[in-house]
Amino acid sequence: MPEREKPYIPERGYPYCSPNVSLVLGLIPGVGSICNGDYVKAFLQILIFGSLVSLASSQEVGGFDSIFVILSIIFFFYMPLEAYHIAKKRNLALRGITVISPFERIQFSELWTGGLAISFGTLFLVNQFVPGTLHFVSRGWPLALIGIGIYNLSRYFRS
Repeated sequence: MPEREKPYIPERGYPYCSPNVSLVLGLIPGVGSICNGDYVKAFLQILIFGSLVSLASSQEVGGFDSIFVILSIIFFFYMPLEAYHIAKKRNLALRGITVISPFERIQFSELWTGGLAISFGTLFLVNQFVPGTLHFVSRGWPLALIGIGIYNLSRYFRS
């Protein structure tokens, strides 16, 4: 009688979740990441999604509410897809196959990401204490585009 192959059991302590289970659980904010063992990422997903939903329903953001609704929807669909790709990558890694997930291919500069996070955080914090700040900034947002354009043109002509 031929010897039966034992099913492959992942290493002890390694967060294991099926990609399909991660996908379904990812529809609940943060739970897909918890399934994959990424607890800090789960906390951040809950914090970001809750903030986006809160801002979408806030009267303080004025005409920006539709932008926050769209961002909430995009982030809602990002979470399960990201959980799926992480689980798939880890399952393949257990078999010795190294892959790069689509979300790892997207690279944002730490400087830009940090700068944007601090800028938006400061803007929303100031709006808590000085009502109407978001409305004032919303009228002058083209100045930010002009500033970015001037900065990029000056870098181009310097080189």
